[in-house]
Amino acid sequence: MVRDEDIISYDFQGWPVYKMTLREILIEMGSLQENGLIGFKTDDPILDVYPKVLEDDGMGYGVNVRYITEASVDREDKSVISIFAEPEIEDEKENE
Repeated sequence: MVRDEDIISYDFQGWPVYKMTLREILIEMGSLQENGLIGFKTDDPILDVYPKVLEDDGMGYGVNVRYITEASVDREDKSVISIFAEPEIEDEKENE
């Protein structure tokens, strides 16, 4: 559910940008909702995909791509999920 308090910024056209809950992310990715559980079947191909974190380059020309390298839930405060991401190292041959 999108609420005013979920607005984190506005895009270049003035439209609001909303933060997403883990529930919203999983549903958007196509998870199943059955018997009070949200998840994927073990043979769902999406489970073998490497998610990319895309960040606008700030100039309108493209995005900076990073891959998730670590994810964890705070054992004491379950409302905190931490995700770290790093860019892929470019092949040295591409730089020549």
